[in-house]
Amino acid sequence: MKKPHIIDLQTIDQGEEGFLTVAEAGKQLPFEVKRAYWIYGAHSENVVRGEQANQLTEHILVPLQGTCVVDLENLEGEALSFSLDSPKQGVFVPSKTWRKVSCSKDCIILSLASRTYDSDDVIRDYEQWKALS
Repeated sequence: MKKPHIIDLQTIDQGEEGFLTVAEAGKQLPFEVKRAYWIYGAHSENVVRGEQANQLTEHILVPLQGTCVVDLENLEGEALSFSLDSPKQGVFVPSKTWRKVSCSKDCIILSLASRTYDSDDVIRDYEQWKALS
């Protein structure tokens, strides 16, 4: 079974020009990205997003700006929490993992997904997700 973990992204300091951060499939990323999307524009602090799981899709969540806390739970009941505050790191979210993301008001989160969107893949009801075990 795949486990949630921090992924350190390759970051190049370009001096006065700033930084360049790279995420490549087969290197930093454990899958080929089929979909990318970002979440932003919260109207208040500590907005909770994502309370859901995917049956097949894996994700990597990267805070491009601001901070977020990613709370994860697997079907065995193991819970992990990741505090993210740098675009140099992301958290790997395996399929069938329940997630809840708490965002700062200025947070922009990039999500890299292993599959294209399929509404049948998303479980938004916690009890329905727990029944998968």
